[in-house]
Amino acid sequence: MSKRFLALAVSAISVAASAPAAAESYYVSSDGVRYSVVTNEHGAVLTSMTPVIRSSGGRSVEGVETLYFGNDCDAFHDLYGTGVWSWANAGFSIEFDGLSVSFPRQDPPTDEGLDCGMWGR
Repeated sequence: MSKRFLALAVSAISVAASAPAAAESYYVSSDGVRYSVVTNEHGAVLTSMTPVIRSSGGRSVEGVETLYFGNDCDAFHDLYGTGVWSWANAGFSIEFDGLSVSFPRQDPPTDEGLDCGMWGR
């Protein structure tokens, strides 16, 4: 019986080792910044994988950027505050007073935002 278990274990390990690694999920903005994505019951959170520089009201901030996409088309940014996001066939964008970030040719980060089409704004 232990030979059978050993054969099964070796078989499982070889299958796991030959399986391709899970694709990393990320988005790339129109200005080339790569963002990782995490979804939750409220929407999605995109976090820049490299530092960015943003300016607002005479203040410049450099660091990792976090963009919050709510299921109700609402958005939030630590520097720019509240905003909105929307999508169309050509991609999606997030807009704040003083900042717009576009993600061309990519699907929205949350499936719950289907009512966030650009045509309804």
